[in-house]
Amino acid sequence: MKTPRPSRHGWPSRVIALTTALTALMLVRRAIELDVTSSVVLATAVALGGVLAAGKMWAHNCFESHVAVSLVAGTVLLGTLLGLTLGLPGEDRSPLSVSQVMLLVLPIVALTLQSVELRHRRRDSTHTPTPYDS
Repeated sequence: MKTPRPSRHGWPSRVIALTTALTALMLVRRAIELDVTSSVVLATAVALGGVLAAGKMWAHNCFESHVAVSLVAGTVLLGTLLGLTLGLPGEDRSPLSVSQVMLLVLPIVALTLQSVELRHRRRDSTHTPTPYDS
C-alpha cells in the first residue's frame, strides 16, 4: 500500500509568498518615490527578485524558493536599515514612515515563517507511517 505524500504547501509557505509579494509591491512604491537613479535601479531589481521569489514559493515551496526569499528579505532589511541610519547613496537619511516600518516588518515576518515552515517539515518527516496509521 502506497502512503500518501504530505503536501508541499502549508499555511506558512503561502503566507511567506504573500509577504514577499507585498514587500516587492512596497519596493516598487519606494522606487517611484526615489530621486537618485542608482537607488531606483536597486529597488526595482530587488522588487523583481521579490516577485520571482514569491512566485517560486507559491508554485513549488522548494529549497531554492526559500533561499530566494531569504536573500530578498535580507536585502530589504539591510537596505531599509541603512537608509534609516546612514541614508541611501546620494541621499540623506530617510525619515521613519509607515512604508519604512512595513519594509522592516514584512521581511522579518517572512524569515520567521520560514523557521515555522522548517519546524513543520521536520515534524512531518520524522513521523514514519505505520500500517496502523489511518
